Amino acid sequence: MMMTVQEAFRKADKSELVENYMHEHPARLDDFDDETTFGKAKSIAKKALGAYIDRLRNIAIKQPDDGQD
Repeated sequence: MMMTVQEAFRKADKSELVENYMHEHPARLDDFDDETTFGKAKSIAKKALGAYIDRLRNIAIKQPDDGQD
């Protein structure tokens, strides 16, 4: 049986997803204000990724208009 994206994200460990993403795509200081420390930038990025994963987990699943799965 196929899983929806939402189901896959619900089963996945959110902190592991965030850590893996941060490892592959580390926060860059030039994406933040000059006063932002690396630790703060990393914290902001992790929080934003966590919120994005939560949004993906909770998107309502719609049936296709053409009646196919």
